Amino acid sequence: MRTKNRTVNFRILMYLALTIFILVVLVTYYYLNMRDTLTDEVYGSLKRDAAYISGRVDETVTQVIDAAKGPGYTTALQKTLFSDDAGEKLANISTSRELIASARDQNEYIADLFYYSSTGHLYTVSEYYEQFRANMKFYEFDHRIKLESEFISNRPIHDREATFYFLYIPIHRTAMGIAHRTRESGICAILCNFAPITANCADLIGENDSCYYIYNNEVLSSLRPVKGLSEETLLSLSGGDSEIEVEGEAFFVHTFKDENGKYVALAPKAVVSLQNFTVDRNFYLMIAASIFIFALLLFLLNKEYTKKTEKMVSELNSIKLSGSNMRVSVPKVSELKEVAVEINSMLDRLEASAKREQKARENLLNATLAQQEAEMTAYRSQINPHFFFNTLECVRSMAQYYNADMIEDIITAMSKIFRYSLYSDMIVELSSEVDMLRQYFVITDYRFPGKYVLKEEIDENTLSYRVPSMILQPLVENCIKHAFVNMPAGRKNEITVKARYTDDGLLKLSVSDNGCGMSEEAMEHLRELVISEADAETRKDSIGVKNIYERIKLFDKKNEMQFYSSPGEYTKVELILHPAFINK
Repeated sequence: MRTKNRTVNFRILMYLALTIFILVVLVTYYYLNMRDTLTDEVYGSLKRDAAYISGRVDETVTQVIDAAKGPGYTTALQKTLFSDDAGEKLANISTSRELIASARDQNEYIADLFYYSSTGHLYTVSEYYEQFRANMKFYEFDHRIKLESEFISNRPIHDREATFYFLYIPIHRTAMGIAHRTRESGICAILCNFAPITANCADLIGENDSCYYIYNNEVLSSLRPVKGLSEETLLSLSGGDSEIEVEGEAFFVHTFKDENGKYVALAPKAVVSLQNFTVDRNFYLMIAASIFIFALLLFLLNKEYTKKTEKMVSELNSIKLSGSNMRVSVPKVSELKEVAVEINSMLDRLEASAKREQKARENLLNATLAQQEAEMTAYRSQINPHFFFNTLECVRSMAQYYNADMIEDIITAMSKIFRYSLYSDMIVELSSEVDMLRQYFVITDYRFPGKYVLKEEIDENTLSYRVPSMILQPLVENCIKHAFVNMPAGRKNEITVKARYTDDGLLKLSVSDNGCGMSEEAMEHLRELVISEADAETRKDSIGVKNIYERIKLFDKKNEMQFYSSPGEYTKVELILHPAFINK
């Protein structure tokens, strides 16, 4: 035991030494790769900054368009722009200008709004009239209005140290409150000021990052601009990640472009310098605490390992003393888990072996009883049946003499059925089975006149196929007994017998009815009764469905019996048979 303890302790020491080695490697790797990691993080931050500003520009353009369309589709401004009635125009000018001024003042990105119709009317409250007219003339909108979608002008307007651009959107004349492109159209020119863009993004921009929004080769907005960084340098930057130097200081740069312009984000390389990273006392304390905790966990693991081993030994002793079917509990420790699983498997095999031995003894006892029962049955069957058949023949002759045709037919059918059941071979041709079934149905038809109809769909090529005897009549009899219970009076009750070859050359027999059918639960119960091993009471029954199943399996294990049913519609029993021979 001491040797084992020393081995476990040695493993613990090895784990501890390995832990220290791994920690040293990790710290070294941390120092060596910190620059690359921080650089990737900075570039990721710059990429997010540029994408965020791009998204804010798209969002701003959408907001500006929505703000301009609001007044454009009001009743007052529609009448002012498109009405042919001068009095109606004059009555709505004041309201229209108030709407335009309200829309302009509520959006910091809108310097002014202009609405222009194809009739040449201009309604605005702006001081930028001349710039608007110049741009309209440049795009030839003063002669013909042809604007399918919005666009931003590339002609800047410089004023008060700010740069404006016109954003043009189409305005269509409405009918019944709905704008129609096919009707008269106008133009809304929005004088946009994009200077506040980057300032409004400051809440999500890195605190050390600088950002620029460039449109039409001109910086329209900036956040924390880098001192000494020229506009020419910004314009020369291509898309992606890069580095530049401004007045002796290096910067990481990410440039992003889309249809609305170019976005540049910068961060000083000094923020990722290893010189700025200092390892304090807490860092070393964390490493020491990690080593201590790991060593403590190893100690607890060893203690648990020992405890579980002792528990397994105790359980094995209990099983040995009690002789019960208890099993060893399986611990989570992998080594002990494998041992416990193997022990339980061995106990399962021992228990299964004991059950097989008990089952063999029971089978031997049952076989002895069955042999005795068979001997008794053989003694009883030694009575000569000729007396019985002579009596039937006598009755038939008397019926014939007294012209009792029905009795004669019944006695003839009974005689044939009894002769077939007593003297037929175990293996017969299908034609013999079908003929015996017809004799049975002669008697049934006299018992229940016109109540049941037997339909035969027999392929003539199958009549010579060799099958076990007495397999069709019991199935038909089951249909008569069970299939038409509680069915409406006067209903045509049909029993269909089919025989054909499968693609594999096997015989497929089926007996179906159009009776009450069976539920899925009843079908499953029937399958279990047929497939399960027969008890003593079942073995006494010689004509049941289970009897047929056992006999077809006796001749060939590959033979099959299948059941199909639908409540209120039908029930069908299907047999798939290989050719039957005695030597099987």
